[in-house]
Amino acid sequence: PVALGWAGDALAPSYDGLRDSPGALTAIRLAVALAATLPAALCFGATWPAMAAAVVAGPRDLGRAGSGLAAFNTAGAALGVAAASFWLPPWIGVDGTYGAGVALSLAAALGAAALSVRATRPTEALPAQTSEASTSRLPATALGALAALSGFGHFAAQVLFVQSFGLVLDQSVLAFGAVLFSVLVALAVSAAGVAWVERTRAVPPATLLGLTLTLAALALAAFPAALVGSTDGLRFAVAEQATVSGTLLLVFTCAGPALLAMGATLPATFGLAGRTGDGTAPARTLGRLVAVNTLGAIAGALCAPYLLMPLAGIWGSFLGL
Repeated sequence: PVALGWAGDALAPSYDGLRDSPGALTAIRLAVALAATLPAALCFGATWPAMAAAVVAGPRDLGRAGSGLAAFNTAGAALGVAAASFWLPPWIGVDGTYGAGVALSLAAALGAAALSVRATRPTEALPAQTSEASTSRLPATALGALAALSGFGHFAAQVLFVQSFGLVLDQSVLAFGAVLFSVLVALAVSAAGVAWVERTRAVPPATLLGLTLTLAALALAAFPAALVGSTDGLRFAVAEQATVSGTLLLVFTCAGPALLAMGATLPATFGLAGRTGDGTAPARTLGRLVAVNTLGAIAGALCAPYLLMPLAGIWGSFLGL
């Protein structure tokens, strides 16, 4: 907040001159946002490999433990989005909500420090873990490409969902929060489902990945018709949908199938990575996959509004994905 305040004061005299250069204004706003949020974002991003190092014992646990870790982490993120979008600001204000987030982050840091003191690590080497059949293996570059495409599709779809629901909910914090909350809940549920499948070994990861990609494609293609049908031809008034329960019901009903299917792709990639048997430490593997997934998500978030929608419109962009 302090950094944003300083940047706003510094840029205020230049806003009038930049109105005729929307590209430059957008670039400056992006640079300010990155400067203000990047330090915290880097620290948050570093928690994933650290948690994986503590939770994932070996390569064969990447699918089960890695997906379980993703489920718990994303479920917490969903609760944070719900609190910050729907509950805390009306109660304690925006500044109070931000302070609550800082306090919770400090509490998590203290908890991690306490656990690190109490934890004991075995000194003997872990037994070697044999890899699965060679038909389940994929090279690291292919796994990275799958993770990147997963992030691209998920965040491009999220942007398109926000725009689509904005047609009936207005471009409000409620609409954005409902979509983001639904995305995170779907990610958590999907990751938990993949963790269960990996624990039971009911379905090979490659088969699971193929199924989820197929279902995601079908659900994305069907979303426009589902939204139009659920909103009586996009004619719902804003007031009729401007409740938390009504908004969430609409989002889950129309976008839930696609979000659940897409949310399983990255955890299924974790399972595939556990079959590679290349000797890479599990935490390092998860860190790489999450990193390229995040880069893909950034690309998807930029391509959806600036490339897909101008070329194909909202509904055509869903077909493209």
